[in-house]
Amino acid sequence: MDLDLALAHGSRGPGATHGELELGQALDGATLGADEVRVRQLVALGDRLEPPHVITDVRAAREAGLGKIDQVAIDRRAVPRLHRQAVGDIAVRHRRALGAQQLEHREARWRRPQVAGPQRGTQLVDVLRHGAPLYDTVTEMSLRSRIETLVRVAPPEEVADRGPEIDPREVGLDRKTIDAIWRACTATYRTGLYPALALCVRRRGKVVFDRSVGHVRGNAPYDPPEAHRVKATPRTLFNLFSASKMVTAMLVHLCDQRGLLHLDDPIARYLPEFGQHGKDRITLRHVLTHRAGIPNIPREFADVGLLERPSEILTLLANQKPRWRAGRRLAYHALTGGFVLGAVVEKVTGRPLRDVMRDEVLAPLGFDAFNFGVPAARLPEVAVNAFTGPPVLPPLSGLLRRALSVDFVEAVRVSNDPRFLTSVVPAGNIVSTANEASRFMQLLLDGGILDGVRVFETRTIHRAIAEQTYFEIDLTLGAPLRYSMGFMLGGRLASLYGLRTQRAFGHVGFTNVFVYADPSRDIAVSLMTSGKPALSPGLTRTLMIMQTIAHTIPRDGTGPLRH
Repeated sequence: MDLDLALAHGSRGPGATHGELELGQALDGATLGADEVRVRQLVALGDRLEPPHVITDVRAAREAGLGKIDQVAIDRRAVPRLHRQAVGDIAVRHRRALGAQQLEHREARWRRPQVAGPQRGTQLVDVLRHGAPLYDTVTEMSLRSRIETLVRVAPPEEVADRGPEIDPREVGLDRKTIDAIWRACTATYRTGLYPALALCVRRRGKVVFDRSVGHVRGNAPYDPPEAHRVKATPRTLFNLFSASKMVTAMLVHLCDQRGLLHLDDPIARYLPEFGQHGKDRITLRHVLTHRAGIPNIPREFADVGLLERPSEILTLLANQKPRWRAGRRLAYHALTGGFVLGAVVEKVTGRPLRDVMRDEVLAPLGFDAFNFGVPAARLPEVAVNAFTGPPVLPPLSGLLRRALSVDFVEAVRVSNDPRFLTSVVPAGNIVSTANEASRFMQLLLDGGILDGVRVFETRTIHRAIAEQTYFEIDLTLGAPLRYSMGFMLGGRLASLYGLRTQRAFGHVGFTNVFVYADPSRDIAVSLMTSGKPALSPGLTRTLMIMQTIAHTIPRDGTGPLRH
């Protein structure tokens, strides 16, 4: 049978379904004539139809505009597969209209809202008239929306914003590159995994891309449809989460640069109580490279109120027994190493960590909010995080619980707790805009100097990003990664930052925050997101943002870290 689909809406007899009636009403008055139509008896989708008009020439159907149609059928040989796929999916979805109404009492987070009948009809007409591909918004979501927690997706053009951007030709790019990156961002937003995302890209020190899409609050999966929604902007604050580790690491390297400590000193030299249970041999280098042997977070850390009692945190870590001898195994330290490094920096400088960050980096360079936590008065500026994606099941749930001390959904909830957002978590709560996060990476990319102000010596940065681990299996994350002393490094094939990013350095954050620099392309990038999926097919779209950047921007960097 050479007919792929028939939609009978003109003859709405007693056997027509509710969805067919809706679709028929939506298509009434549509003109899709064709120079060549043939009439044949057809049985399709379980319904016996009167002789329908069958489209055999899409171009003719678009251009001729002859007459009003009562039935539409698609010839499998004449219509491109992508268009047939889109139309076929609309047909399936309109037949589910009655079932969808029966599910209205369920919470919105369990499924993507069904497209109304008239809108489905409009989509069908658009496909037939203009060949508009609907795969992203229709086909891809039809299955995922039934098993994943997703947000309500608005048309990107209605919830997008941008900051100042230079003409890309000034830095050796063209408008097609910027458009390709934006398409990757909007495709990621359409996955329904992110209430909001923001991306800032610097090239040769100039901002060529600074845009946001989505809502800061009011559009989480658990928010009611009538909730007040606040649109995200490039000025929206996001939490860097684990990408904060590289910032704390650079403060340690700054102290080493000034002779206040040495990277191979034992932690116990500065924190004597930490040397219990055989931890006296753990050095700063071990902690910076995730080889200290203390990756597990004590259960007491599940109490977010503990963040207001930092002395108790150090006591818990001092009393903890290492899982193995320092230096022997690679295992990502999600939180423990950050508190240790932060305490050492405070010890050798005699100042709170937040003050060190402000005095040594932020104030000289004129940063606004790039610091550990935020003042309580700025909490409304911070994007609300939301759990999205499929349920977190074993064995992944157990792995994440060991890494975070709480289950995944609870970790997302804690990330919105004001106590977490206003405390100092050296490994997990730098709060910043995407623009300022990329500006910090530009500071490193330029060899430690920015806008004429030097913060780090170039050799300090070279030492910080020098490879320490070459694709060794990380026993916490279960994957091979390249680490330096504080950074996750890129690679030729297996890389967090796209293909052929061997020189890239940066860090990822819980769960899809990417902050990095690539000297070979002379770019500093920050992708911030407020959706927190553990695992989802839609994550491939997220990774495609980095891949698009890597693929479209030439490798012609000439900065101090190029070689």
